[in-house]
Amino acid sequence: MARTRGAKKDILAAADPSLPPSRVIPRPGEGETIDWASWFDLARPVEADIGCGMGRFLLARAAANPDVQYLGLELESARVVHVDVAARRAGLDNLRLLQGDAMLSLPLLPDGFLRAATVFFPDPWPKRRHWKRRLVQAPFIDAVHRVLAPGGLLHLATDQATYFESMLALLGADARFARAETLVRPPEQWTDFERLFRAKGETIGEASFRRL
Repeated sequence: MARTRGAKKDILAAADPSLPPSRVIPRPGEGETIDWASWFDLARPVEADIGCGMGRFLLARAAANPDVQYLGLELESARVVHVDVAARRAGLDNLRLLQGDAMLSLPLLPDGFLRAATVFFPDPWPKRRHWKRRLVQAPFIDAVHRVLAPGGLLHLATDQATYFESMLALLGADARFARAETLVRPPEQWTDFERLFRAKGETIGEASFRRL
């Protein structure tokens, strides 16, 4: 019930004329493309948070790095509205959002568009029979490789040991990537799920890989 009330408040706030314009990029229709130059300064770096959720990491990261542009990809429309309202209230002009499934959204990005991509605590699908539904698999790695610029970074984090092992195995065997120094984030850039996991003392698997 609380989540429903929160979503309604976000929807009402999104229509507040006193706020800056929405940061949400409209999804293109069939056969259409996104004019990325109208949403981003293509001369400045762009980083994407894939599955940005309620935006705790994304919002803090954008606030801490005003010279970097950020794109949040998120499936759930209510979460997109929430992050959009928060970004507008905070005056974060370096943040944009795109709602939709990651595997349908990544093909909309130009080749080499991103300096970095983050995938923090994606749906773990812990039961073995559901592992095929996990995001970080070969097709996803192919999609990320295309949109990362040479030297671009992919940052990963999960609390699921089997998922983390599969991430390491998949990228470790991919000659297009090399292990890189793990991204270190201050507590204000931990995701909502991550805060809960760390409070319980659970092990977090984190790794970064560089596109060659």
